[in-house]
Amino acid sequence: MDAFVVKTRDPKANDKSKCSTKTTVMERHAQFPKETHVAGQKLFCTSCNLVLDHTRKSSVSSHLGSGKHKQKRDLTEKSNQPAKKQRVLTESSSSVPSTIASQERNELCMEWVAMLAAANIPLSKTDHPAVRDFLHKKVVNGGAIPHRKQLQECYLEREYSKRKEEVKLLLKGKAVSIMTDEMSDDNGRWVKSYYHLQCNLI
Repeated sequence: MDAFVVKTRDPKANDKSKCSTKTTVMERHAQFPKETHVAGQKLFCTSCNLVLDHTRKSSVSSHLGSGKHKQKRDLTEKSNQPAKKQRVLTESSSSVPSTIASQERNELCMEWVAMLAAANIPLSKTDHPAVRDFLHKKVVNGGAIPHRKQLQECYLEREYSKRKEEVKLLLKGKAVSIMTDEMSDDNGRWVKSYYHLQCNLI
């Protein structure tokens, strides 16, 4: 009976064979250096400013061979001006020349994130209409504080790194006791907490 059964291939298995997860963004860019660029670990089409799937060479080749891409590429070449390269938010913000206003804005955002973290207040509360209204009306330059997504992408990691270095400096060369505790959060998800205590040895 098995001789008459036609075995079909698993589409997911076939799909995986076409996807090279080991190919890095830079390696794929090296294959198409004139028409792509890399920003924020993403592969962009320079002419179209679109993110391409670097794990699939066929996907990149298909886009570069499309009529829409060729049309945009030809327009760029005729204008005799270099195409504007798309960059990710964090990369763009780090390359902007620092001014007094931007420094004050960064300090305000860092202090805002530090306050929320110390008070155990989620960053998402920044987007609440009442909070936005309060910041605009009662806080000097409060309107400069961005929404949750930008706070998370640009400021939270810096605050975390800053606090981590402070803890490392505080405990450097000292005996430390580490305790762990497993508990669940408000949504019933299991989390593990780590507590670092300085030991005063007699």
